Amino acid sequence: MENILKKLVGDKKEYSEYKARLAKLPHDYAVAYAAIERYIYNFAAGDGIMTVIYDGLGIFEQAAADNVPLKDVVGEDSVEFATELVNNYPEQMWIVKQQNKLRRTIKELE
Repeated sequence: MENILKKLVGDKKEYSEYKARLAKLPHDYAVAYAAIERYIYNFAAGDGIMTVIYDGLGIFEQAAADNVPLKDVVGEDSVEFATELVNNYPEQMWIVKQQNKLRRTIKELE
């Protein structure tokens, strides 16, 4: 039980720190990244999703620090940008987890 509580408190603290970092972005960057985050939640699952989200936030933080225009960060197609971000972490995608689960189930029956 203690480990579960430590994990929950740690996760909550980590998420609060993430939200604080997001709030420090310029307004347009923060709004755009919040939308990308919502998009990512449709494809990634589990604890590892935060790795994807934190890495994406790092990209936005660096771009903001370098005064890179938002359009240059996400390119012509923001969906493509977000999809590529998720594709960098195939092990975190819910579809890949479900595919692997199906493979294991069938393999066990052989």
